[in-house]
Amino acid sequence: MSTQRWRVAVGMAALLIGRASFSPSAAVPPEIGNARVQEIRVSGDLREQVGQLAAQQGRAWIGYEVPLVSDLGGICCRPGAPCKLEQKAEQTVQRRTNDGPAPRLRVLLRADQGRIGEVRAYSTDCALDAANLPVFWLQEVRPKDSVALLSSLVTPEASGETVFKTILAIGAHAGPAADEALLRFIRTGPPEARKDAVMQLGNARGPLGFETARDLLLEEKSPEIREQALFAVALSPQPGAEDLLLRTARGDRDAAMRSRALLLYTGRVSDRALPLLSELVAGDDPELRSAALLAMMQLPEATRREALKDLELHSTVPEVRHRAELLLKIAEGRSVLPDHLKLAN
Repeated sequence: MSTQRWRVAVGMAALLIGRASFSPSAAVPPEIGNARVQEIRVSGDLREQVGQLAAQQGRAWIGYEVPLVSDLGGICCRPGAPCKLEQKAEQTVQRRTNDGPAPRLRVLLRADQGRIGEVRAYSTDCALDAANLPVFWLQEVRPKDSVALLSSLVTPEASGETVFKTILAIGAHAGPAADEALLRFIRTGPPEARKDAVMQLGNARGPLGFETARDLLLEEKSPEIREQALFAVALSPQPGAEDLLLRTARGDRDAAMRSRALLLYTGRVSDRALPLLSELVAGDDPELRSAALLAMMQLPEATRREALKDLELHSTVPEVRHRAELLLKIAEGRSVLPDHLKLAN
């Protein structure tokens, strides 16, 4: 849905007020500081109601809670400090590591001049600061309605940052509606939305996300989407992720993908990657040999130095001896990595 669809006549405000019930802000979660809050019980179409609220306001935040997907442990900013909604802030996603009570997901939409121009997603254990702007807190929002609302904001006209944050928010929703939306973006979405959806599906959506990323590695034609699927696999906690990275490193059809997969595999299993890296350094594939040497920089410090020193002294390939010597200097802080040894970003 185009952003122009968010422009709703102010004259419809009376309809909204007639359908909404307001209550004091005391019931609003206390982690939202410096906020002038009004609670609203959702009735009818969520997109329509949010559009009407946006049309009434100059600047304001519209927020609500829904269940957080079980693979995520939280979304916040810097530890120990509230996320300031009116400042540009990175959203840090953490994986769930315990069986304690799970937080919920807060979705916040910034209204300005009659349209929604910013999307943020935070878990309920994250303190927020609204900089004294109005906050309209919607009660009883259904996850599928939230996903539909957010999906409507992902348009070809939306900025890359808006698309990223919106799809991050969708990917953090529990329930099948988020799975369906992410799969739909992967199949038919704009290019940026496709890449972001691959990452969110693989990172937070359990077996479905891992299986989708695996299938994209095998079947997708776009190099950018295949690369994003590879990163999603590297982040996935699912059984089989390490084996898939290893198979990709050994046998992918694209040399750059083989190199990236090897680096990601080593970063994930650095304490047991040396036998594989030694094998590839001694092999005949020059791309993998170079990648394996670079990957040795991710080994534990003592292992890294011993392996590079051994190659410097005993490799029968002059180029390997030279690169091992250079990487050993870099590891010891005596040099920097030259451009010709770096993999393209």
